[in-house]
Order: sequence, then structure tokens, then C-alpha cells
Amino acid sequence: MPPLALAIVFASTFMHAGWNLIARDQRGSNILIRALFSISIIGLVPTLAAEFSGVTVLPVAWGYLLVAGTFQGLYFVGLSLGYRTGDFTIVYPLARGLPAVLVALADLVGGNPPAPLGWLGITLVSIGAIFLPLNSFREFTLARYWNRALFWTLLTAIATAGYSVADSAAAKVMSPGAMNALRYGLYEMFLSWAFYTLFLFVLRLPAATHGQAGWKRTLIVGALLFSAYGLVLWAYQLSTHTSYVVAMRQFSIVIGVIAGALIFREPARRLRLAAAVTITMGGVCIALAR
Repeated sequence: MPPLALAIVFASTFMHAGWNLIARDQRGSNILIRALFSISIIGLVPTLAAEFSGVTVLPVAWGYLLVAGTFQGLYFVGLSLGYRTGDFTIVYPLARGLPAVLVALADLVGGNPPAPLGWLGITLVSIGAIFLPLNSFREFTLARYWNRALFWTLLTAIATAGYSVADSAAAKVMSPGAMNALRYGLYEMFLSWAFYTLFLFVLRLPAATHGQAGWKRTLIVGALLFSAYGLVLWAYQLSTHTSYVVAMRQFSIVIGVIAGALIFREPARRLRLAAAVTITMGGVCIALAR
């Protein structure tokens, strides 16, 4: 994986874990939907203006944006409801780890399979994600994973794979550069908000179960979300394998579990630390893969 792409994705993992921790702390509020709306509205006018003053994004990427926006809307539905019904240290690792395998299979079907070292890294990341929610091997039972948050967690994972494949394809047809990636990301945030709102309406689900999220935290979540994924979109332009980028993003799991244990006092036993090390080793394999 190119060093610049690796550094970009690594930086994004801290931002991604950060906004997820704030969202977890505000679970039951409407912070995600307000964050998407506020950042997209703030940036939409200058982003649209840029379409008429230089390199365009919409003409070549609008189809990918619709697909990615739909999947991201589903992603936020699954993530927000998963946080309402389950533990952060269970929902977050599974929702982040499972897409690595799904996207690797998409690369394989697309005729661009990961290298052997890349497959090893993806496998290690996935194994670590499966065991990360556990406190001991004795807890490795169906009952541990089969709970009311499982459906929303699986929806989040599938949606992540869906928008990742669409966004990677869009990154390959757009003009290269960080600014174009950020502009695409802003459009996607707006569509994500629109589809998220639509899905909540269709499913007759409330945007919040209590209170209003404060605007300060809302803007922080929005800024972190936008910046984190804007960097990932740039990394897609630099890497030939979507699965490598998606798998490397899972280092945010390690950050999230450590932070979840320290901030929310959720348990983090030796097995979770071992799983975190496994994910890190997988990331090293991917970094070395070609």
C-alpha cells in the first residue's frame, strides 16, 4: 500500500473513532442527523460554486454518489440504532471489521484480488474484530452475538461495504487530488442526510429518543466525520485495492475499544487486548502488501 495512502488512512482512523465515541456518548439523541445536515449545508454552496469555476465532480460521479448516499443512509440508520440497543465495544468492532472481508471479495470479483499478504492482513483484521467484543473464549457463543443490536450491526457492515465500493469506483474516475475528494465527500454527506432522514420516516423510527444534541458537539461530530471520510476518499485515489483501504480503516477499532474502556468503563480484558494486537498485525500486513 502506498506510504501516503497509508498515512492518510491512519490519520482518518483517529477522527473516525473520535466522532463515534461522541455519538456513542450521545446515543438516543439526534446528533448524527444534525451533524450530517449542519456540515453539508455549511459546505454545499461553496462546493456547488466550485463546479462552475474549475474541475467538475458531479458530471462524472453523480451515479456513484446516489449509490453511496443510499448505502450511507442505511449505515447511519444501523449505526445509530445499534448504539441505542448495544454496547459500543460490541457494535463498533463488528460494524467496522466485517466490511473488510466483503470489500475484499468485491475486489476479487472485480478482477483485482488482494495479494497473499493482503489476504492475510484482511483475515487477521476480521478475526480480531470477531473476538474483540469478548472478555474470554468461553463467551464465544451464538448467544453473545445474537442480540437485539445484531441486525443493526450487520446492516451497518453491509452498508459500509456498499458505499466503500461505490466511493472507490468514483475516486478512480474523478480528477485526482484532495480537494476533489473533499468536494465529493460533501455531496455524499448531503445525500446521506437526505436518505437517512427518508429511511427513518419510512421505517417510522424517531431521529432521537431523548433531547436535542448540543450544537457544539454536533459541529465537532460533523467536522470529524467529514474530514475522516474525505481523507479516505483521497486514499482511494492513491491505492489500487479498495479492500486495503477499508481494512486499514479498522485500526480505529483498536482506538475505539481502548477509549471505550477508559471513557465508558466498558470491560477490556486480555482477550480484547489480544484481538486489538491481531488487528494491528493485520494492518501491518496490509501496509506491506502490494
